Amino acid sequence: MNDIKADSSAIQKYWLGKKIKHLDSEPYLGTPMYMLLHVKDVAKKTLKTESDFPVSALKHLGKFLRKCKYVSDRDLFDKTDYWQLPDQFEKNRRGDCEDFSLWSWRKFLDLGEDARFTYGRQDGGEHAWVTIFREGLPYIFEATAKPSWFGKIKIIPAEQAVRYKPIVSIDNKLQFYKHTR
Repeated sequence: MNDIKADSSAIQKYWLGKKIKHLDSEPYLGTPMYMLLHVKDVAKKTLKTESDFPVSALKHLGKFLRKCKYVSDRDLFDKTDYWQLPDQFEKNRRGDCEDFSLWSWRKFLDLGEDARFTYGRQDGGEHAWVTIFREGLPYIFEATAKPSWFGKIKIIPAEQAVRYKPIVSIDNKLQFYKHTR
């Protein structure tokens, strides 16, 4: 029983991450500095973006995402990588993981949730998602997963999300966190 509690505590600590005081003060597990600066810039703009799609409940978030389609940046913009701001994503209703996740992160914040935009790896590839903290416990929201027909979304306890490996996350105060085991 103590081993389970210790393991659960280590997982929570991993997902909470460690605050980064200065972006240039530590190596970031192979994440280039320009990427971190890009994440911060896009996060800042995301927080200022006006929305044409108000969300007053999680089911509204799910109903909107149900109408969106995953499309690569190459197919949508003829670019290797392009991060849409939420208002652009609302109009296009198409995008990749960063686009779905930035929009969802903003909506979770609008709903009063303690949420972070998270950048890391999933199944060996780069990926973005939303990490939500409820009563101090971390949960994953995979924004690209299709919600049910009724808009019900799936929020997974982080300890069950073994395919997700966060590298950095950013909160609504633009505070970065690094995640290492």
